[in-house]
Amino acid sequence: MAVLCLAGIGVLWLSAVNSDARSKQQIQQLLTRRADALSQKDLSQDIACFSRQYQSGQHRYADLRENAARWFSEFAAIRFSFRIVDIQMQQRDVALVENDYTFSLTGDDGAVQAQYR
Repeated sequence: MAVLCLAGIGVLWLSAVNSDARSKQQIQQLLTRRADALSQKDLSQDIACFSRQYQSGQHRYADLRENAARWFSEFAAIRFSFRIVDIQMQQRDVALVENDYTFSLTGDDGAVQAQYR
């Protein structure tokens, strides 16, 4: 009986590890899709990377859409690059993602108008 319990625990632990790995891969893919959407100025693809329940401080989902639409019309190029530092799975569908990123907006003259890190 003890062997079966240990085997069961091992399977549960392995399933949790595989699930975390899949979730982390999905987060990587999501950030890559967002970077591509921004560089292609694809509003619907950019917004699709966010939950409609998005909230960061006072910013909500509608603010994301409004800001992206403004960036796409005002700037010639948008560049978003990132490197994931750490991902901590909080719950099944919730993760805390620490990343280094660069977000830059370039004008028609080729000069960087704004850059965030």
